Amino acid sequence: MNADQTLEPAPAQTHVLAAVQAHDALPETRLLDGEPSTVVALSRVLACTPERAWELLTTPEGLAAWSPCVPDRPLDSLGPALLKENPEDDAVDGTVEVAESPARLVQRWGPEHLDWRLAPMDQGTQLDPVMHCISDEMAAACGAGWHVCLAVLEVLARGENAERVVGYDAFAYGWEGMNASYGAALGQSA
Repeated sequence: MNADQTLEPAPAQTHVLAAVQAHDALPETRLLDGEPSTVVALSRVLACTPERAWELLTTPEGLAAWSPCVPDRPLDSLGPALLKENPEDDAVDGTVEVAESPARLVQRWGPEHLDWRLAPMDQGTQLDPVMHCISDEMAAACGAGWHVCLAVLEVLARGENAERVVGYDAFAYGWEGMNASYGAALGQSA
């Protein structure tokens, strides 16, 4: 982060900050030690249909609005995909292992494994992403990062405008504190 970057969300993004803060990092999150990975499970209710949630999870356009990784193709079919956080970044190899529209998406990128489960409910869609991470440190960082990104997804699912929050921009939304909280829950010292 450079000296001229701010640690405050833009005024137009205060609804995203509210969505981040609506989910205390730990009460809504189960952190489990697993072999051979550490698992972070998050749950959110999206105010949209499962079909709309599926679009936001699988299309490059949908993912570019909220996700830290944007693929070179829709993730609605099995097989390889290249993912980038920013257009100028080097691509990371990814693979779609399960694509069951609009109920389940299982994907890998690099060493990380994500299992997204969607279920219809009266209020919209129950979204239960489970992340399998290679270390406790990575689980804490991913948990904090996904916590922020899922807040943007919640806002978009309500039909409101929001800007994607990735990289150092996440610091303005409490990423550092959430990373420390996730780390403490996993037994990491400060």
